[in-house]
Amino acid sequence: MKIEQAKNIHIDNISEFSSRIVLAEEQRTLAVSELAELFIENLSSASPQESYAEFLRSFPKSRPQDRAKFLSKLMSGRKNDLSLWYNKSTKESATFPGSHGKIAVVKNNYSESAILLLSKTVIRPKVISAQNFSDACESVVDNKCQFCILPTETSAGGRLFGFYSMLDRYELKIFALCSVETDDGTGSVKYALVGRSMPDRFPRATERTLECSVITENGKFPSDIPNVLDIFGAKLLRVDSLPTEYDELQNKYYLSFRMSEKNAIVMDLYLSVEYPNYSQIGLYPTI
Repeated sequence: MKIEQAKNIHIDNISEFSSRIVLAEEQRTLAVSELAELFIENLSSASPQESYAEFLRSFPKSRPQDRAKFLSKLMSGRKNDLSLWYNKSTKESATFPGSHGKIAVVKNNYSESAILLLSKTVIRPKVISAQNFSDACESVVDNKCQFCILPTETSAGGRLFGFYSMLDRYELKIFALCSVETDDGTGSVKYALVGRSMPDRFPRATERTLECSVITENGKFPSDIPNVLDIFGAKLLRVDSLPTEYDELQNKYYLSFRMSEKNAIVMDLYLSVEYPNYSQIGLYPTI
């Protein structure tokens, strides 16, 4: 047999196998969808997390995409569960009397511009000067202010990890973000409205950014996440990583996604049950 004929036979075989794979995947996707609907119609568990665990027990060979689709279907008609999860995931707490509307700010040219934008989310905002960023965070923790403003990223240097460590240390979350142009007009600095309780108002019908961190057991990038982005209608904006403080062989991955508010809440729930070392940094609009 001539070499060219042998090559053509292999090419034809590969084409046939590829067509079979595509057909098999379509049939599998349909079967998984019907299985998910049966589960949802006959659930014995109350909470989304318990329902998710029940699905995994019954379908141990499920893929990340299968589980993401199941959770998306499950939450599509459960507005109360979505609201409860959102409140829990953002650690929303009651605002301490006397602190409502107060925003601690380390004043400079950039933060002055940021406060004009970020204060739009707060009814009757009152700016309180802070000596440094640690004092600003502590004023929120001590219930002297409802929020503080921190820089989180520069166009030149990327994420400002020192400020992210403050969010972790003081157990604060990002509730809104804005971008301020640098003095020379060649770059920008992102500032975040940070706190423990939700602002009074958000712009309507805007996309949200879900910002989070994940630590994997083997230190490798959580490669399953990109496979579920289409299911949640999410766009991956940024990925960064740092070695963890307690193990240099492990990495802490910082990820940012943009999508609708509803999908962001469901994806937040999905990541929390998929990754034990997942943490939400913020679920917020850009002002």
